[in-house]
Amino acid sequence: MTTQEQKQQLRKQLLEEATGFDAAYLAASDAAIAGLLLGLPEYRAAGTVFCYVSVRDEVDTRAFIEQALADGKRVCVPRCGANSGMDACAIAGFDELLPGRFGLPEPAGHLAALPPDDIDLVVAPCVAAGKDGSRLGRGAGFYDRYLAGVAAPVACLCRGKLLRNTLPQERFDRPVDIVVAETGVIRPAGMGLGGTL
Repeated sequence: MTTQEQKQQLRKQLLEEATGFDAAYLAASDAAIAGLLLGLPEYRAAGTVFCYVSVRDEVDTRAFIEQALADGKRVCVPRCGANSGMDACAIAGFDELLPGRFGLPEPAGHLAALPPDDIDLVVAPCVAAGKDGSRLGRGAGFYDRYLAGVAAPVACLCRGKLLRNTLPQERFDRPVDIVVAETGVIRPAGMGLGGTL
């Protein structure tokens, strides 16, 4: 079995597992992860934060985005383009989002994309994450392509029940710098900041 096949099989299994999480766990997990994310030194130091807009079973980012805006941060969210390309566009609020290419909330077309060098912290989604910094996305490659050109630290939000020691990775998969789960903060490279699991 190829690594790509392993990832597809694991993705399917974990997405099915996630459908069984009850509402109380999801709400508690969302709140705890948002609190830990807001406490990161990388967040406090960031002027510009790039964060996904949560949908479906993803860790909810709406409270985090609202707080980041209230904290005076420039908040960028993804706009997906052709060939699995993605841009970071600054928003002033959720009213600037419209259904995008995949029906996901995206910045309105008139909002300009920021260069990757302007980003101070990336908050990325995942299906699952490894304690070693490996990340399993949904398989389209949008984040891997975008992150290849970003120097900013990447924090991946992962429910504790979907956290693994490691995940299968291919050469183009970019490991994350920080994994935030409701159970704590993991810094795979041993950066020495914050709590670890």
